[in-house]
Amino acid sequence: MSIPYNDNLKWDAYQSKSEWYKGLPEWTPSTDHESQLIRAANELFAQTFKQPVVRGVQCIRDAARLVLKVPIRSMLTPVWKSENWKQRERAKINAKLAGYSLVQLVSVPAKFLVALAALATSAISYQKAKRLLDKSERWTAHLDGRASQLEALKEEGRLNAKTREEYNAYKQRLYNIDPKLCRKEG
Repeated sequence: MSIPYNDNLKWDAYQSKSEWYKGLPEWTPSTDHESQLIRAANELFAQTFKQPVVRGVQCIRDAARLVLKVPIRSMLTPVWKSENWKQRERAKINAKLAGYSLVQLVSVPAKFLVALAALATSAISYQKAKRLLDKSERWTAHLDGRASQLEALKEEGRLNAKTREEYNAYKQRLYNIDPKLCRKEG
């Protein structure tokens, strides 16, 4: 498992408490205790130093997996045969994960500019700075959550589903959950 996901996405939780996400409050950025100036400065620091490294490594790892491991697995277990549907689904998910990590890497400069704009506007307007930072954080949470859903689908659904119908039911339930709730916090 390369991307952490919420424990409620595991196969056992799917079997026992599949509706855990219903009734939860809508996900909101958890930064009400900070001033927007401090929050903007922290975001600017993260987008300058931490995120380019983290997202770059993730993108390289996912691209390498797509280029190196997927073709080798496809030769060993031909994905075009109907009985090898699990390997075919794994290859599709690996391609999607590489795409999500590329989008996350490409969005780092845009989020840097948003953090810079929030820093500049925080002295003038608290609400505008908060809106900018919240929008950036929601975008990041959505992308991270969708990657967590795909990782859970690859690790849990593909391995534990006995039939294609079970797998599709698990996949449909995962996609009905707001991606922001699927990230592993902490």
